Parts: sequence; C-alpha cells; structure tokens
Amino acid sequence: MAKQSSKKDLAKLIKAYFTKYKTYNRRTYISGNPFKASKADKAHLKKRPTRSCSTCRKSPSSNKDYWIADHRPPVALSKGPYFLYPQCCDCSAIQSGIVKKKKSGMTLSAAEEKFINKPKTNYQAVATTSKRAGASDKLATNKLGKHHGCVNCKSRANPAVVADHYIPSSFYRNYVKKVFEALGLDSYLDKKNQYLTIQCWHCSNMQAHEVRNLITLIKIKAKELGITMYS
Repeated sequence: MAKQSSKKDLAKLIKAYFTKYKTYNRRTYISGNPFKASKADKAHLKKRPTRSCSTCRKSPSSNKDYWIADHRPPVALSKGPYFLYPQCCDCSAIQSGIVKKKKSGMTLSAAEEKFINKPKTNYQAVATTSKRAGASDKLATNKLGKHHGCVNCKSRANPAVVADHYIPSSFYRNYVKKVFEALGLDSYLDKKNQYLTIQCWHCSNMQAHEVRNLITLIKIKAKELGITMYS
C-alpha cells in the first residue's frame, strides 16, 4: 500500500508541474528535435521583449534586477577585490556552470577561463569589496548594461528574457521516460516537438528548482522499480 501511495504522490506532483507550466498559446514557439534551444530559437523569443512571462504573466522588463550584476572574478573562486559586470540571464547561467565545473576540480578551457575572469578590454565595471551586490551596485551595473549590453555576448536585447523549455530536456532521459510510463504519464511527453516559451529570470529559476526536485524523486522511483539510470 505504501508503494502504491508513493506512486500516486509522484504522479500528482508531475501532473501539477505540467498544469502550472503548460502554455500552448501565442507565447509559445515550437522547436524541433533534439530538444535543445538553439541560438536561433532564443533569438526568436528575445526579439519580442515586450511579451510577458508565460508563468507570472508580468513583463520580464519589469524586474528590478534588469541586468544581472555578476562578480568578476567569481566570489566562489576568489577573495576579491571584485568587479561587477552586467550580464544577460543566459551568460550568467553559463558563468555559474563554469564556476561549478572549476570547483569540482575539472580543467577549464581557455575560453571558459576567459569567460569568468575580468575582461581585458576597457569595458566599464563597478568596483566592490562585497560578496553580495547591494542595491546601489545593482543600479550602477544596470546603467552600464543598458548602455553597453552584456559583457560577454554584447547583446543589448532584453536581458531578463529566458527561453525555457516547457517540458525540460531532463525529462527525456531514458530512465525518466520509463518512470513516466510506469506512472501512466508517458502521454505527457511530446514525442515530436519541444516547446520553448518566454519566462522572466525569477520564474525560470523557480522552474529549475521544481524540476531538480522532481528529478530527485524520479530517481528514487526508478531505483524502486529497478530501472537502470545510465542516461
């Protein structure tokens, strides 16, 4: 009975996720396989900065932290001094991934090292000794972003717009698909198309957090069902 109950609970959580993020409307752009947002896909969405977030329905440009004030060198890898540079959401996420990679002991490529270090160009920055960007620091960095664009990709398009998958790519891993089948939810995974939609930075982070929690529960269920988790 306990196993049956846990299966129903997981199915309920997955259904709740799909109900919350399902956005088959004009905000949605359909991308084909291999279920990964290309630069063209992201550009397609970011050309419409006035469109609202598909989750909270607010305009991404209404975020107070319009540009993300990121530390160079990263706080996790240095004791300072620091310089704050404006970054768009995509570049900030890339920087975060590179930092995690370096902290795990992996060797970075020259391009990755360049990405997370202070630019050698004359790009303006906000000097700070704080590990957390304060309100005044964010405001000053925001002004730089509006004038110069993202320090990495140089884009001046709406930095608060994120091109997010309605069905996360992680849901297409083999073991996840098998768990969906065991729960009778395989119809929730579109076999032909993936859906990209506009989200603001905050809702994108919230979605990522919910997906991570679901994947953790799905791994537990896969282990209970004897499903191999190679991919």
